[in-house]
Amino acid sequence: MTESPQRQLFDPRGQALYEPPAARGRPTRVAAAQRIRAPAKTFLGRVLDALRDGPKTDDELCKYTGLRDNSVRPRRIDLVRRGLVEDSGAVRPTHCGREAIVWRLRHPPEEPGCRSS
Repeated sequence: MTESPQRQLFDPRGQALYEPPAARGRPTRVAAAQRIRAPAKTFLGRVLDALRDGPKTDDELCKYTGLRDNSVRPRRIDLVRRGLVEDSGAVRPTHCGREAIVWRLRHPPEEPGCRSS
């Protein structure tokens, strides 16, 4: 499997890895780039914090974070692609009764010899 050619936008802690481009320094593009940078980083962190509190469906992530589904889902997908979040294997009903995947933080595998007795 090859890695996506798309640049990573944030590190696992939600910190921006690069400044958004502001094409040719046009004031409106500079302002738009600055406006989107902070919320995107904040939204990713909010979704990650919600999952740190326990496994959740996308619907539950929306309720927990106060964000809309079109803000939550792309951040959760990004976290899945980075290997930080995974399908728990469980499903729960959404607010409209449909089954939804329960997402959880992915824990790194234990290193050999690091188990506590």
